[in-house]
Amino acid sequence: MNEAMRGYLWALVQLSNEVCTLTNEKNHLEGSKDVVSEQSQRKELYKKVLQAFPDQWMNTGAISREVSMMKKKMESATAPPKPDEAAPSQPQP
Repeated sequence: MNEAMRGYLWALVQLSNEVCTLTNEKNHLEGSKDVVSEQSQRKELYKKVLQAFPDQWMNTGAISREVSMMKKKMESATAPPKPDEAAPSQPQP
């Protein structure tokens, strides 16, 4: 999977998560106790994405791993630096 494909996949996952959130909010406002999980939504998304690839070229496990790697990459890019990773302080003269 190339970088462009990863970008599209990440965008699809983000949209899927938003749809899940909005669906749950709608259900709550309507008084429904139905809850849609992001995990089940992603599982269905992976099945749809899989159909775009030639047979035996990709599987849902590989797609899931790609998404997990992108998620870690995004989290590390937006996370504040840990105290032990911060720039060393200048010694006082």
